[in-house]
Amino acid sequence: FIFEDDAEFCEDFNNKFKDFYAEIPQDWDMLYLGAWHLNFKRFKEGIVKMVRSHSAHAYGINTHYLDKCYRSTFHRLPVDLAMAEQHEQNKVYCPKPALVIQTPGYSDLEEEYRDVTEYYL
Repeated sequence: FIFEDDAEFCEDFNNKFKDFYAEIPQDWDMLYLGAWHLNFKRFKEGIVKMVRSHSAHAYGINTHYLDKCYRSTFHRLPVDLAMAEQHEQNKVYCPKPALVIQTPGYSDLEEEYRDVTEYYL
């Protein structure tokens, strides 16, 4: 898993993650522990199949998927946008509500203070 420095873990993260992981297919391609969902499908209670989401503050890539992920559009887009292009056709899951959000603070990309907490609920 990759966590950005502004990743903020929910209360009782370890147990909630274990519950989430026990409910997803073991052949998953990518897992997000929180994301800005632009479009998603309900997979089961508390879990969504991502169709298009942004964020790269807390995600994992399964080893069988690394090469495909690397060969994607990473060379021309920010990583969260490049990965979003792959969500719909692959096995990408996320707990909802999020287990990890981004701490409000200054965004180097936006060059301003950002509080995006509401996008993760």
